[in-house]
Amino acid sequence: MSRSSFCSHIFFLLDLTGFLPTSVAFSAAYILLLGGKSVLRTAIGATAMTFVVYGVFINLMVMLPRGIGIFRNFHLFMEHIVRL
Repeated sequence: MSRSSFCSHIFFLLDLTGFLPTSVAFSAAYILLLGGKSVLRTAIGATAMTFVVYGVFINLMVMLPRGIGIFRNFHLFMEHIVRL
């Protein structure tokens, strides 16, 4: 799958799953695509990077896509924790 095709699929998922899961998946896949060797370090790095960006945007009062169903509930839960 080419990089542009991969990015278009990820951005389609953004509306369905919301910012958090999509960003973790996109970051992890892109790190691996660029030559990341360790899957564990990639997962930790992608998750940490996503939550830092998420925290900055939430504190700036920027609305991020929340997703639908269980993804929306997870996003609302994380938003509540970050704002404490």
